[in-house]
Amino acid sequence: MALITFREARRLISETVESLQPESISLSKSAGLILAENVHSDANYPVNDISAMDGYAINAGDFEKNVSFPVAFEIPAGSNPGELEDGKAARIFTGAVIPNGADTVVEQEDAEVSEDGMVTLQRVSKGLNVRHRGEVIRDGQLLAKKGEIITPALIAALATGGNTTVKVFPRPSVSILVTGSELVQVGTKPERGQTVDSNGLMLSALAEQDGLPVTSLDRAGDSLEKHKSALSIACESADLVVTSGGVSVGDYDFVARAITESGGEILFHRVLLKPGKPILAARIGDTWIIGLPGNPISALVGWRLFVSPLAEMLMGCEGVFNRDSVLAELTDTVTNKGKRPVFLQGNLFLRDNRLKVADVSWKGSHDVVASGKANTLLFLESKAEVKAGESVLCYPNKWKELDYLMKND
Repeated sequence: MALITFREARRLISETVESLQPESISLSKSAGLILAENVHSDANYPVNDISAMDGYAINAGDFEKNVSFPVAFEIPAGSNPGELEDGKAARIFTGAVIPNGADTVVEQEDAEVSEDGMVTLQRVSKGLNVRHRGEVIRDGQLLAKKGEIITPALIAALATGGNTTVKVFPRPSVSILVTGSELVQVGTKPERGQTVDSNGLMLSALAEQDGLPVTSLDRAGDSLEKHKSALSIACESADLVVTSGGVSVGDYDFVARAITESGGEILFHRVLLKPGKPILAARIGDTWIIGLPGNPISALVGWRLFVSPLAEMLMGCEGVFNRDSVLAELTDTVTNKGKRPVFLQGNLFLRDNRLKVADVSWKGSHDVVASGKANTLLFLESKAEVKAGESVLCYPNKWKELDYLMKND
């Protein structure tokens, strides 16, 4: 299968993926999910005319006759007041129902209470400090549209509108499959020819940061049958399978073959980028598979460019592949002498309200220490030089996407 550009690879996924089937869930558990249908209210808010201030409720027409009123009763929030008689005032508190017979609330700072219980008002304007029934939400009003992300603020609006459940696109479940007989568990001292499996923990952490439930984390030894067996189990329990290693063209790289022999369809295999060239995307039935290289930085790049946006599209987030990058001004000249486009590690930050990016010095695509200090991927075309002060395309690491807002140098 021929090499394709990373943009073409992302386009192929974007044009092929379909959202997961919607499901109804409790509003209390919906934060961060995408609405699968429009949501309307079945209540007014406020339910009644209520006071916006602590003060005194009166009929504004009575103020034309006198400025002092006897206080008939008190109305705390949550009570059901009786009717206010002509020529009288009611002590009222914020959020309390305006009594019948009143149309105005004079805030307590503009009122003076005498020893005989009379209240003298300094100024009155009809309708002042009254929040009217249905002025924020009307019964039947459209509160949110399909495709909107459910934020905490939107949850408040939906709950106020009388909704207790919503129909959403669920988060895709993820199975992680790490390949390679040379790998040993974290905490085990590697012997000659062995290496610690850091990718399993890293990919699980990336899934957690993206809010994706991990259904399994397994290993497959270097044989075709072990790959096929592990892949079958992973696909049964997840919407998205992410593999690590085994996607190159070596004698012990079995991921692509295991997919095809399991009845899967490979969308692409090998992408014109560095690091991460051997990456593949495939499907077995309804389950998506992204095969990442075993190199940890290549896996990080692959997750950011392919796994994370794919998961968002499965959740109903449309067009994410077209809007997950930003332009930033380079602080130092950066050169790519290679024949492939490269993704370098960088740090985004704000200075003088301008987005800037600095290249993070590293020892190569195996340098996990340098990648831990970065908050973005910095993209350079092949045989390209971008000088200090010029703009460069950046793909902020979603697990550190707010980091650059906190930095100023």
